Amino acid sequence: MINQAGSGYAIEGCGEKSGIPIGQDDDEGSLWLALSGMYNSIAIVSQEGIMVHQIYPSSFPASEGEILDVVAGLLQ
Repeated sequence: MINQAGSGYAIEGCGEKSGIPIGQDDDEGSLWLALSGMYNSIAIVSQEGIMVHQIYPSSFPASEGEILDVVAGLLQ
């Protein structure tokens, strides 16, 4: 997971809950912008670097099922 630039205050807590590594976008937000990221959006990207799904707006725990379904599909 990559967190939006300038929004690092919750990374530690998210990492504990998700169990996956969370990186921080650079100060310019290059990756976030490349993926058309918006506040409260989630982009799910394949291992090949292709965006396969975007959730906007997202919220937890409401978006959890959708995220898990998309990721499970990618892992098949």
